[in-house]
Parts: sequence; structure tokens; C-alpha cells
Amino acid sequence: MANCDATIQIKRYNHESNSDACEWYDLYQRASNSTPFQSRQWGESWLEVYFPKRQPFRVEARIGKDLVGLWNLVMTRSPGRVLRPVGFGSSDYLHPLLQDINSSVYNQMVSSIFEFADHKKCAVDLTRLRADFIGGPNESISNSSVGHKVLVCELPTTFDLYRNRLSKSLRYDLGRLSKRSFRGNDYNLETVESENIAKGMEVLFELHWQRWHSKKLPGSFLWKSREFHLTWATKAASQGSIKIIILKKNGNPIGAFYGFCDSSTTFYYQAGMNVQGETISPGSILIGEAIRQTIEEGGYRFDFLRGLEPYKYRWKPNYLHELSSIYQPQPGRFESVGLGLHDFRRRIERQARSKIESWAYTNEVSVPALQTIDRTP
Repeated sequence: MANCDATIQIKRYNHESNSDACEWYDLYQRASNSTPFQSRQWGESWLEVYFPKRQPFRVEARIGKDLVGLWNLVMTRSPGRVLRPVGFGSSDYLHPLLQDINSSVYNQMVSSIFEFADHKKCAVDLTRLRADFIGGPNESISNSSVGHKVLVCELPTTFDLYRNRLSKSLRYDLGRLSKRSFRGNDYNLETVESENIAKGMEVLFELHWQRWHSKKLPGSFLWKSREFHLTWATKAASQGSIKIIILKKNGNPIGAFYGFCDSSTTFYYQAGMNVQGETISPGSILIGEAIRQTIEEGGYRFDFLRGLEPYKYRWKPNYLHELSSIYQPQPGRFESVGLGLHDFRRRIERQARSKIESWAYTNEVSVPALQTIDRTP
């Protein structure tokens, strides 16, 4: 689609409206930059748990009658009023859905949001925007900054081809996947079926808490977050959009992989492990199995999502993407307070991420140069 002007409209989203829901679903299927974080199931599950009585705003971009862009936003108070994307706090990607990745349509949507915020006298906080998903970096937009980074593996056509490019120690860990002694006796890998998703999530929550509690950190699944992920997982299971893999020893879970998937990509969201006394690496086994399944199911990309934890480099990622954010303060008496809170949150988030990355993998790992690969066998 060539750069051309779109008509932007901002209105209330009505989840009971069949038209609004169908358009969201339809654009998600057509969009060039869709991820599970932009799906209707994810967004409506998040709203149901975090903002059950609040009606979000729906930013539409149309060319003619065709919907070519969609961004769902919610008004929060912290203090003053702030417009944020639906899914903030839980989603790794918060960009709008675009039928074709087009910086012109995206920039029009951002400009309209700023004008709308001025009219409503509220702040705007748009975060976790990946440049290649919005048609380029946000450099042309004022008040933009770069935050998190993302590592992505481009996968070859067979798991053997992929394994051959890994280090000797990691190949040794993955070699256990095919050994009879691993699968048949002490250890066993199970991919959770859709009808057992709720039980699989409970296993994940428990193992995740054990791992983070051992580091004296709270973990990711607290309070409403736990309820949200259970709600989302139930809906996503019927669509084949969720992947939970559990590693068991003597029938007892010792590791769990929690990710999302579409036709091309597996997104590694979280994990849980109990590694006390283990001589194997549950994390390596689980990630390796998730990558193997991705390739065998026809996928060709494995997205590690936010963070540059050293263990991720062991998997030879090909791409490093930056996530940017845009902040426009609320005019008036809350402007300086809002800016101060915004800067404080970003600083705390960076410090927390730095701490996580420092202990996520205990061994020294050299950081390779990222490069593309040939997918032909």
C-alpha cells in the first residue's frame, strides 16, 4: 500500500457490538504486524480482568470503507488521566494493528491520538513499539525514546540444521531429547492439550513462583495477573494460540515453558522451574523442544520477547529489535507530576530488567554478532 492519507476516527469500543468485534478479528487476520498481543482474545481478556467497567477507545484508520489500522486504548488515572494501549503491563508488543506496515498511517494515528488527548486534557503513554512493525523508528515524533530490546531467531527448515549452529554444550543438552534414557525413564516432556490448559497453567504458576522466590523476587504472576493469564489461556487454547510444555522427572513437574504461537512464530513469554539438585538444564530442554515443535509445525521464527538475558544469546538469534515509547504529558497542573512519575517508572523498570538479566544465566556468555541465515536445507 502506497503512502496515502487515511481517515482517522476515535470512538468508544463496544465489546457487545458484533461489528466492532468482527472488524478487530478480521484486521488481526489480515494485518502484516499482528502478534497474539494484538488479538481480540488477548485484549478482551485483559479488559475483563483489569478494567471490567471501563469502555476503551478505538482508534480506527480507514482508506475508503476499509479498516487498515486499529489501536485500542484505555484511560487510566495515575495521577491525572493517561491514555495507554490496551494490554499495557502484560504485553510485550503494544503497536497498532496495520493491514500493511505503513509509517504514514501509523504517524496519522499517533497525531490524532495527541489531538484527542489535548481535547480530553490527558497524557499519552504509548510504549513497546517495535520499529519494523510500525514502518520505521519513532525519530520523527517528538517525546519518543528507546527502551527494551528484543532478540529473534530465524529458523531453518529442519531442527538438525538449527542444532548444528549451536554451541557444543547446548547441542549436548538438546541431544538428550532424543535419548531413550531421557524420555523413557526419569524424564518426560508433555505438551499440554487444550482441554488441560487450566491444569497446565497451575503447574506453570507454581514452578514460576518457586524459581523467583529462590531469587527473592516476586515473579510475574501476582494477583490479577494470574487471573488474566488463566482467562486468556482458556480462550487461546481453542484457537491453538498457546503452547505449554512441561518437563517431568519421575512424574513430578520440574520445568514449564509458556509461550504463544501463530502460523510463523513462537513467542517465549515465561517459564517456571525447580532446578534444585538437577544435573540437566530444564530451561535448555524446554526451549529446545519449543523450537523443535515450531519448525516441525511449519514455523520459522522464535521470538524471545523483551530482555537481553545472556542465556538467549546461546540460541544464536539473528535479529535485535529496539522497542520505543512515546510520552506526551497532561497539560495543566498534572504536567510536571506526570513527567516525574513517567521518568520514575521507566527508571525502576530499567533497574528491574537489569537485575533480571544479571542473574538469568549464571555462566559467562559471549555475545555474537547478529546476522541473517539461509533457510534452504
